[in-house]
Amino acid sequence: MRFRTIVGLAGVGALAVAAARHLRSHGETGHQHGADGEHGHQPGGASILIEGVGVYDAVFTKLLAGFYREVAEEALEMAGPGARVLDIGCGPGQLAVELAQRGLRVIATDLDPAMVERAEIRLAAVDPAADAVVADVAALPFDDGAFDLVVSTLSLHHWGDVPAGAREIARVLAPRGRALVFDLDKGRMPFHGPLPEPSTRFHGTALDVVTSDAWPWPGPLPILRRVELAAR
Repeated sequence: MRFRTIVGLAGVGALAVAAARHLRSHGETGHQHGADGEHGHQPGGASILIEGVGVYDAVFTKLLAGFYREVAEEALEMAGPGARVLDIGCGPGQLAVELAQRGLRVIATDLDPAMVERAEIRLAAVDPAADAVVADVAALPFDDGAFDLVVSTLSLHHWGDVPAGAREIARVLAPRGRALVFDLDKGRMPFHGPLPEPSTRFHGTALDVVTSDAWPWPGPLPILRRVELAAR
């Protein structure tokens, strides 16, 4: 139990460090790089870019490896082999790779081009048919009903317009498709301030909450929540 507690505290600490980097680089509302290289406010679903992508990747690849394996197993069990899966807020692609390795047909998205570039490299080594693209959850560049499952991990608390993101997820989900969102649970996190229970952010949107459960990571500290959603 002592080891699991240390792992849990390390996880919380890493999340706090990542949050601090976001705020120091971009402020509380977040920004994106425009085509001319200038910083511009991002009004859509995701609200941040991360500086120091290499450091973020190196730390989180190890820290979150077990978490992403569990999420990928959950996705496989829910959607079945060969299902079409969209990973929103993919970061450097660790979860997308885990999904592809389990025979799921994966497209990964992130607002940050540097993250997408890393995800593309990782996915190419596992499944040449998989892809990663720069996209905002509030304006997804995919056809209606294109996916059987949408997955998002540790991204929701950065979405600037949850109703718009929910509309887009509902649109790209196939009939009887599902969305799985894993995010920080209700409470006060360092550099984030007070956060609502994640499922409450979908109330009144195009997605209905099917279940909302505490997710046991990291270690014994229940700081995450798993929310299953269905299109109305």
